[in-house]
Amino acid sequence: MHFEVHVAPRLPAILVDATQFETALLNLVVNARDSTPDGGRITISAQARDLGVGEVGALPAGRYIEVSVADSGAGMSPEVLARAVEPFFTTKPRGKGTGLGLSQVYGLTQQSGGDLRIASKLGEGTTVSMFFPALAAEQQPVHVQSDISEKVLVVDDQPEVLEMVAEIFRNLGFDVLTAGDGRSALNVLLREANVDLLFSDIVMPGMNGIELANQVKDRFPAMKILLASGYPPPEAGDVKDFDFLSKPFSMADVAKKLRALAR
Repeated sequence: MHFEVHVAPRLPAILVDATQFETALLNLVVNARDSTPDGGRITISAQARDLGVGEVGALPAGRYIEVSVADSGAGMSPEVLARAVEPFFTTKPRGKGTGLGLSQVYGLTQQSGGDLRIASKLGEGTTVSMFFPALAAEQQPVHVQSDISEKVLVVDDQPEVLEMVAEIFRNLGFDVLTAGDGRSALNVLLREANVDLLFSDIVMPGMNGIELANQVKDRFPAMKILLASGYPPPEAGDVKDFDFLSKPFSMADVAKKLRALAR
């Protein structure tokens, strides 16, 4: 089995559930492997595509990221190809597959604003391509290009939210510190040097995010501060002195705010 990966450089970002995307890609690779039991070639590729109206399904014109898995295997007949994304449809022997793989891949592309295209001929292999809308230029994540990453302190009293936000900042290129409450956050700032940004939830027990931000502003006047809450102002509190981000937010939302802070 010959395996190749081709990824174009500097691809625009997309918004897609990372776990679901990983599962979808794995499903496609497994299908490709099963289609080439006697060896052959499997190629994973990713590239930017500028599509016209109707070029792929009902997708509107625009820029998309195409992620494809191609194999040199047995291919599909037109009859099988027509039913390939139907739930529970499979050509595999009993106990070798549920028929949910391509259906789940199709569902992921649809919920992400994209589409799925399958090209296949008997004896000539199969190429399955996932298309996802590329984020606009102003939504692209901020990438730190210096040798030393910027450092952010993320504060939230809900552990699962704390880890989610921390992962967003890691993906944006930050060195991430975390704290579960305001007092702990201050202790982190007192012992850690060169923290560039405080990102804190507002509604927390004990010292809330606004109180924390005010103390940080007094002690570390050069530090950038970004507050977040699921409650809009003024329910979230008096945030007029700080930048504010409404929950829920995406990585693109955070990147946009960071660009504004950098100006």
